[in-house]
Amino acid sequence: MQAQSSYLRLVAIVAALVLMLASGNAQQNATSGKNDPVTGPNAESVGELYLEQLQQSSISKLGSPAHQQFSNETDFTSDVDFDRLIREAAASFNLSLGEESEFKKRAIERRERFRNLRSRSQYEDPALYQIIEFWSEQIRTAARQNIEPHDLLDKTHVVLGTLPTGEVNAWSIRVPSVKDTYLITFESGFFYFANLMSLAIARTLPIEQTNDGHAVLITDPVKVLDNVRQHRELQEAFLQVILAYLVEGRFDTLPASYYRTGEPTRDAVATKLYKGIGLFVLGHEYGHILRGDLAGAGVASVIGGQKVQKIPHEWEQELGADALGIELAYFAMRASKDNLAAIIVGADFFLHCYEIVEHAGSLIATGGVHPGLAGGNHPPTESRRAWIRQILHAFLRRFQANQVSESDWNAALNEASRFDQIMDQLFVADEITLKRLHDRKIGLAPSWRQRFSESQ
Repeated sequence: MQAQSSYLRLVAIVAALVLMLASGNAQQNATSGKNDPVTGPNAESVGELYLEQLQQSSISKLGSPAHQQFSNETDFTSDVDFDRLIREAAASFNLSLGEESEFKKRAIERRERFRNLRSRSQYEDPALYQIIEFWSEQIRTAARQNIEPHDLLDKTHVVLGTLPTGEVNAWSIRVPSVKDTYLITFESGFFYFANLMSLAIARTLPIEQTNDGHAVLITDPVKVLDNVRQHRELQEAFLQVILAYLVEGRFDTLPASYYRTGEPTRDAVATKLYKGIGLFVLGHEYGHILRGDLAGAGVASVIGGQKVQKIPHEWEQELGADALGIELAYFAMRASKDNLAAIIVGADFFLHCYEIVEHAGSLIATGGVHPGLAGGNHPPTESRRAWIRQILHAFLRRFQANQVSESDWNAALNEASRFDQIMDQLFVADEITLKRLHDRKIGLAPSWRQRFSESQ
């Protein structure tokens, strides 16, 4: 199994239990997956077969999707990591020995359930599928508890999966001849790219000792970039993750050291960034369902040589899905107000990863950045970033004013802005190198060539 993906699933499972405990709905949420009504198993089976057909066609045309490095380590690396996370969670909530034992029991049950999840498609990476399904369950639970009507998501059949499309955007595809059944597919390598990028960013953060002996990570952009200048391998790792995705088309050539930071505090930051991306992206896509956007008329499109009915989304729909997505991510992550920065940073981090792929691909393919290429049916990323913050701020003021103060909001916003500056400056430092690849006629991986040839 993939060591890093296994560790992230482990962290996600324990984190989910923590969120349940904090919201006072632990038992209800822990069993919600078992009590969900069966909704159209035949429709979902047809959708899964249709996805597998599209994956086969797309892979034959664009090549195998990018995968992370595989390892001989056992799944969920370990009980040592698991026990440590349980102890930390129990201590943070001052649990008694009996409560800690019950908490661990529920976590083990949840871990085993997701460990055994497998997509019916032979082309789906089992590790990534488990992560997507896990995030999906958290978003669906958040929607059931907080969005009316509470059973809205149970009336539409959605099959989640990945496709090598050469586009960062998710695709909403109508399943032929089956009522109210859709595929929501994500670019195959994007979640791997986001995972490795979150690790690359976390690795740049210097650690300082406080007066009481605690180690803290520094996110001051000036200090971070000074740390990068002193340790050039940090900038190199950032660049190599980009090249692995866009030029090599694979991640298994990267050093094993890229898959862990080697320091638990940095690993925790990377995990929060990655989970923040996942919950926002899944929340956004479920936002389209909750808004009824998938019920619109489809337009003919082609994936891997196959004709499909793609659901087009206008800017108004995308901004509406962003609004629901960030609110659902908030509900899914709200263990404490400390998670507010992680929610904002997660959405920002997704938009930054999207921009990095678009701008780096354009530089390699054409020697310049072509803003018109990015976005497609999505609004510009700066507009989306401002809108997401505006919506979340208004939402908190209406419904969470007693829990999140203006000073809490400003502190979270400041932290998110620091990460924005760090990513911007790391990418700027690599722009010349990326342009030189174009000058040397080093091309993109097959799955990206059609996408970026449009701007030439």
